Amino acid sequence: MLGEGQAPEGRCRRVLFVYNSNEHIGVTYLSAVLKARGHDVRLAFDPQVFRGEPLVRLPGVMQRLDKTKQIIELARSWQADFLCCSCYTDNFRWMLEVAAGVKRARPECVTVFGGVHVTSVPEAVLEYEEVDVLVRGEAEEALMEVVERTDFAGGGFSVPTDLKNVWMRGPDGPVRNPLRPYIADLDSVPMRDFQLFYNKVPVMEENYLCMGSRSCPYACSYCSVEMYHRNYAEIGDKQRYRRRSVDATIAELAIIKARGVAKTISFMDDVFTVDRRWLDPFLERYRDEIGLPFWCYTYPSGLDDDLVRRIAEAGAWMMTMGVQSGSKEVRRDMMNRRESDEKVLSTAASIKRHGILLSVDKIIGAPVEGPVDRRKDLELFRRLQPDRILTFPLTYFPGTDMVRKGLEAGELTAEDVHAMDHGHLEQQPLNGRLVAEPRAYRKLRIQMGLIPFAGRHERRLEPLVDLVSRLPGSGAIQPVLLAANALRIGDSKFSYLLKVMAGAKEL
Repeated sequence: MLGEGQAPEGRCRRVLFVYNSNEHIGVTYLSAVLKARGHDVRLAFDPQVFRGEPLVRLPGVMQRLDKTKQIIELARSWQADFLCCSCYTDNFRWMLEVAAGVKRARPECVTVFGGVHVTSVPEAVLEYEEVDVLVRGEAEEALMEVVERTDFAGGGFSVPTDLKNVWMRGPDGPVRNPLRPYIADLDSVPMRDFQLFYNKVPVMEENYLCMGSRSCPYACSYCSVEMYHRNYAEIGDKQRYRRRSVDATIAELAIIKARGVAKTISFMDDVFTVDRRWLDPFLERYRDEIGLPFWCYTYPSGLDDDLVRRIAEAGAWMMTMGVQSGSKEVRRDMMNRRESDEKVLSTAASIKRHGILLSVDKIIGAPVEGPVDRRKDLELFRRLQPDRILTFPLTYFPGTDMVRKGLEAGELTAEDVHAMDHGHLEQQPLNGRLVAEPRAYRKLRIQMGLIPFAGRHERRLEPLVDLVSRLPGSGAIQPVLLAANALRIGDSKFSYLLKVMAGAKEL
């Protein structure tokens, strides 16, 4: 078991994780490994309920509710040995602010940055003096080694320079260690420390997050998974998909069920429906032993009617399917997705036929997307007859192949990419379709928002939508439609998110 045994004598450390907005499964696994070794682990959590994840973005209100000063004071008063920051691109600048404040208040605290942003652009992250150590890729083993092998003698600290996955600034220049292979046996990782977040926001447990796998066999151009595939392929590790055992996953869920708090389960696997050999026994046991309503994410390929039936019988109340575009040309050429319209439609029909609510995702503003593609969007999504549509403006994430495509299409510049690498996403969209044709995309989002209400009859409202989309403030209509639809279909995840917004405790 990873983390088995105790840390060397005198090496039990105080580790403070920092996170914001939502529960983070990865952080709870890291905490579990460290606690298994006897380290003292805490979480500083800023709910940032008006950051826009997932409901509404109000920067002014968010700033007034900001907990950065309290986090810095906690690190100082608790005398944290390590400040661990799991970064995605949109929270990277905030994490830098927290780390800089902690370094001023407690210089001997080692700041450790990891997460998807750090893995994608480590050279950019290495430029910041407030970051002492970078951990790339899967961090369970590397972080444990950093915590236990760092020497604090003499009032300062010294981190070993030979740790795989770890980068840092050394006395003779940057230290860039290679990755170690992925963890092949996921059952060797201790059960995640779910109470780390639930002690801060108890209502989070009502919708328990579970992962039965890591990574994804697909390589969509807009997704960071593809970046991970490339990085690990450099060391010869081409594992694209790993599963926990059915026994281990069911055992975790049985513990959660016995606690009596969880009302729903959300399977956070990148694609839950990939491995039929795993799903068949898992779904049977889940139905018989757990039985809680669950949500999962699926991909159009590899899902047949019989499997959907079994998923429904096991208790699925909603499935989200990434469609992303109604244009097969945009899906193929811009997004590296090969599924046909017919496969998308047949999968959607199976989900609905077996009584599962169908949610679909749509990315708007892909490079070279034009009026013809927007018409195809409406045609396909109307035929899907989804219960919910979530539309997302295209975000270029560092390290993804979509950045290359944006550069080739002239919708990104080298300066834009440099800004994104340093965590500046507020400039997006930059020179793309959303900037060139803002009203067309406001209209498209309103039309998409109406489809779950009106279905194919939504097209009769086009003249009214065209008029409304010209009005000031019309961009607020789509979020209102989303909220109204959530109430219409009894979307328990929506009501849960409202509870989370109101339920966070103090640090």
